[in-house]
Amino acid sequence: MKQTVLHQKHLQANARMIDFQGWQVPLQFSEVLAEYHAVRTAAGLFDIGCLGRIEISGMGAATLLQKVLTRSISKITIGSAHYGLICNESGFILDDVLILHLAINRYLITTNAGNTTRYYCGSGNMRR
Repeated sequence: MKQTVLHQKHLQANARMIDFQGWQVPLQFSEVLAEYHAVRTAAGLFDIGCLGRIEISGMGAATLLQKVLTRSISKITIGSAHYGLICNESGFILDDVLILHLAINRYLITTNAGNTTRYYCGSGNMRR
């Protein structure tokens, strides 16, 4: 089973671990009500080490992304991120993603853990 780089920290904090898409991730660290109040009154963190990452860069990056994403790429300013969906040619939703605009012609897409090996990127195509 895969583990994130924070795995040992989770164990040290006595997290209750579960299997999520082939990754061992924390489900909770304390009682549910205590965690609920902590998140509502302060902050909550989520270990995203199990998410897939795809970097798209080059002159055709925005064009490629616009073909497969539901989000208008031109509206994502450098340094910001937007939520969107990856769809196939028929409009079927393959994944929900975050699109980060890192620099001119450079983007980072985060995919769900179960989809890290699902996509093929090459020759200007992204396929299911």
